[in-house]
Amino acid sequence: MLYANTLDFFLLRIVQLIHVAIDSAQIDIFVKMTFEIISCCHLTHWLTESCYYKMA
Repeated sequence: MLYANTLDFFLLRIVQLIHVAIDSAQIDIFVKMTFEIISCCHLTHWLTESCYYKMA
């Protein structure tokens, strides 16, 4: 369930990112949101790995 919600969150953020890039040429916002998505991906990956190793 958590995975599905996380995936929805990422898809939503990516759509927002594309809208920002198209609607306005504000590169700083585009970069900030890209880094936010990347860092969130790393965090999610790390949490998934930790949970997996704890269960194993």
